[in-house]
Amino acid sequence: MSASAFDPSIFDRMRYDTRPVLSDAERADLVRIDACRLFRQTTESERLAWRLYVPVRDALAHGSASKIERTIAWGAFTDHMLRLDRPYFGWSTDDWETFVGPGGPCERRKLSRACALSVGYLCCDFRGFATFDRATAYTTPIAERVFGSAAVVAADERVGAILEGAGYPRGKPVYLRRVVSLLLLAAGSPRLEAVTLEHLDAAYTEGNLPESARRTVHRVSRALELAGLTTRPVRIPGHSRPVERTGVAPEWVAWCDRWRATSPRAAKNRDNVHSTVLRVGLWLAERHPGVRSPTDWTAETCLDFVAMAAEATTGRYAFVERRGAGKPMTAKAKSGLLYAVRSFFADLQQWGWTEPRFAPHVALGLPPAIRRQLGPSPRDIDEVTWLKLVWASLNLAPEDLRAGGPTGRVFYPFELVRAVAVLWTHAGLRANELSRLRCGCARAQGGETTGDGVVGGETGRRVPAGSVCLLEVPYSKTSAPFSKPVAGVVREAVEAWEALRPDQPKRLDRKTGHLVDHLLSYKGRPVSTTYINTSLVPMLCKKAGVPVEDSRGRITSHRGRSSAVTMLANARQGMSLVELMAWCGHRSPASTMHYLRVRPARLTEAYAKADESAYLVGVLVDAEAVQDGSAAGAPWKYYDLGSSYCTHAFWSTCAHRLACAGCAFNVPKASSRGQALEAKASLERYLERVPLTADERSAVDGDLSKLDELLAKLAGVAAPDGETVGGQIGGDGAGEGRPEVTPLIPLPVLSVVPGTNPT
Repeated sequence: MSASAFDPSIFDRMRYDTRPVLSDAERADLVRIDACRLFRQTTESERLAWRLYVPVRDALAHGSASKIERTIAWGAFTDHMLRLDRPYFGWSTDDWETFVGPGGPCERRKLSRACALSVGYLCCDFRGFATFDRATAYTTPIAERVFGSAAVVAADERVGAILEGAGYPRGKPVYLRRVVSLLLLAAGSPRLEAVTLEHLDAAYTEGNLPESARRTVHRVSRALELAGLTTRPVRIPGHSRPVERTGVAPEWVAWCDRWRATSPRAAKNRDNVHSTVLRVGLWLAERHPGVRSPTDWTAETCLDFVAMAAEATTGRYAFVERRGAGKPMTAKAKSGLLYAVRSFFADLQQWGWTEPRFAPHVALGLPPAIRRQLGPSPRDIDEVTWLKLVWASLNLAPEDLRAGGPTGRVFYPFELVRAVAVLWTHAGLRANELSRLRCGCARAQGGETTGDGVVGGETGRRVPAGSVCLLEVPYSKTSAPFSKPVAGVVREAVEAWEALRPDQPKRLDRKTGHLVDHLLSYKGRPVSTTYINTSLVPMLCKKAGVPVEDSRGRITSHRGRSSAVTMLANARQGMSLVELMAWCGHRSPASTMHYLRVRPARLTEAYAKADESAYLVGVLVDAEAVQDGSAAGAPWKYYDLGSSYCTHAFWSTCAHRLACAGCAFNVPKASSRGQALEAKASLERYLERVPLTADERSAVDGDLSKLDELLAKLAGVAAPDGETVGGQIGGDGAGEGRPEVTPLIPLPVLSVVPGTNPT
C-alpha cells in the first residue's frame, strides 16, 4: 500500500453518519444480528444498523483484513456497543481500553488489538492508545494497517540512517520502528515532516511508555532535529528547574520578567542578573515591604542595599537552602550582587521605564573596601600536577575512557576524547570556545620548508617542522576570531578525530548566528561545556595518578587555561605579557593578569639577573692608544661615573671609588678634557662587573651614615694619586688643603649597547 494510503480521498470518515447515540431501532437491530454472520441483504435499507457496519467494513478492508477477521471484528464491536448502549463513534478512552483490554470482547473473540484499534483510528480518530498498557507492542501493526507497511518501513529506515550517520550505535530495530509508528499515528501522516515538537513532547511525557521507549522517543527527536524537521529535541522533565518566586512581591516579579524578556544581553548573563534581582525581592520583603517595584526605590534604599551587600553571607536571601550557608560572601560574589542590581536599574532608566531618581553607578557602586579585595588571583593548577595531566593527555588509551565518570559509561569515541584532552592541556581555551571549534581549525604553520626539516617563520626564525601549528579560535566574549600558535600534537589529535568524525548537519552557533560544522561534535551535538569538569578531568587524574583536587581546590576546565598561560610565562624564554594577551585573545593585559602567576623559581631567576646587572659600570677603551703602544704611559681606560670619568686603569679595585670627585684621576665630563675624550672616534664601549662590599652596598642604597663610616675606615689609606682622605667628608688632617670630596651615590647602571662586548 502506498505512503498516501491515509489520504482523505481514499478513506474519508466524514462521509459516514457518526452520530454518537443509538436509536431504538438500531439497538433492536443489533440485538437481532448474529455476531458470526455478515449482512447478506442486497440493499442497505433492509438493515437499520447498516450505518454502523459500513465504516467497520471499509476500515478493515483498508487495512487488508481477512474475511474471517472482519467477521470476528464486527461481532466484537456489536457485543461492546450493546454493553455500553452507544455506538463506537461515542466511545471514550476508557471504553476503548475496556474493549481491547484483558477480559474484553477482543480477547474473548481472539481479535487482535491492532485490528480493533485501527478501526477506531480510521473511523473515530481515536489516538489515545498510547496510554494503554504495552502500547508500543502494537503501534507498528496499527500503523501498517493505516499507512501501509511500505510507508512505515521507509520512515523507520530514514530515521535509522540519520542516527547512524550522526554516530548513534545500532540498537534493536524493533524498538525504533515501534516509536516511529507511534509518532506517525500521533501526527496522522506517514511522512516524518508531519511530526511536530508537540507530538514528541506528548509521547514522552503523557504516554504510558517504559523507560526504554522514552529514550527511543528522545533519540528519534534528535534524528528529526538533525534532519532539520524540528528545532530541538524532546524536552526532558526535570532538566530545567523553574525559577523560584515564592515570597517575592508580584509587582517586583513582573518587573523582573519584563526586563528579562527585553534585555539584549547574552542568555547566560541575562539569566544570572534575572535570578539575582528576583532574590533581591526577598530582601525587600523583609527590610522594605513597602518597596514593591523599581519605581519605589530611592537613594536611601540603595544605600541600605549596599550596606547589606557589604556584610552579606551565602544563602541569606535564597529560595532554597544551600550547603555552606551562613559563610561570608567573597568579594567577587558581593561585586556580582551589586553589578546585577546596578545593571537592572541602569537598563530601566535607559529604556525610559522608570524616572532617574538616582544614578545607579553611583548609588549602587562598589564600596572601596570591597574593591580593594578584588584583583588578579590566578588559580593555576600546581606545577607538578599540571605536568602529569599534560602527560596523561598525550598518553591516553582507549581503556582509560571508562574512568571518566561515576557510571563508567563511554559516551564519546576515543579519538574525540583524546582531541578534547590535548586541546584542553595545550590550547588554553575556555570550555565554551573549545566546544565551538570548527572543522579544519588546526592547520600547519605558514612558511617554506627547507632541506633540514625546518619552517621559516615570518620573523625569519626557524622552527622545527611540525612542532607548532595554528589553531583558529572562534568568536568569544573578549575577541573576534583569531589564530594562535599551539603545539603540533594538537593538529595530530584533531586530524585523527576529523578522519573518523561522522557526517553531521551544520548547527547554529549561538554567538554568531551562523550554521557551522562543529569539530568536537558527536551524534549531531557539540561536546557539552561541562564534559571537561565532570568526565575528562577525573579521567586524566586517574591516568596521571593525582587527586582531583590540589592546593587551590578542585581542578576545573578554567584552571587548566590559567595553567597553560602560567607555563608559557614562566618558561626559560617565556612569552611577554603583551604576547600572552594576544595568545589568550584578551583585549587588555589586565585580563591576562587574572590567569598569569609568576612562579617563585622564575622570580628568583629574574632577581638574580637584575642583581647581577646592578654591579655593571660602563667602560670606554681607547683602542687606537692600545694598538699603537701610546697607552704605555698615558690613560687608555676610562670608567663612566655618570658626571665624570676615572682615568685610572684599576678603579674597580680602588677603595675610594665612592668618593672620586677630589681625585687627580677624575675628569669631569663638563671640562674641556672630558668633552675632547667623548669626541674621540677610537673609543669602544664595554661593561665591567664591579663587586661591592657590604659597606659600599649600603652606601649605594642611600645610607649616608654608612657612607660616613666607610670614609672613616679609609682615613689614611692612600688614594690612586698618592694622597690620603680624612675621616669625614670634607674633613681636615692628612687630606687638609684638598677640595671637598663629593660622594658618587648611586653607581650608574648601564645597559649593554648593541655591538659592545661585556667583560
